[in-house]
Amino acid sequence: MAKNYLTIVIINNYLGIRKTTVKWTHVGQYKPYGDTFRVAEVHCKQELSKEEILRYVEHDGTPSKQEYEALPNKTAADYFRGWYTIEKMPYGYKYTKQEPYTD
Repeated sequence: MAKNYLTIVIINNYLGIRKTTVKWTHVGQYKPYGDTFRVAEVHCKQELSKEEILRYVEHDGTPSKQEYEALPNKTAADYFRGWYTIEKMPYGYKYTKQEPYTD
């Protein structure tokens, strides 16, 4: 089964020319009635701030609600608001946004 990737190349010129590529590796549910995940690989050779990463991956107009580590109590209310994580990887960063399934 071939995977479809949406790749966006961003050239940022305010600190010199930097090339950042965002590759969406999964958008949707992993199983029926499961949570919705949006997973992106942010390929870059330089360090990016959390705000820069969020600006690159939020092009579709669906802002991230809260970072998982910043959830105050990890209660049911926090869970149903959804969250995101950013992980440092060898190629750059991995962004994962999770939105709970609600019927």
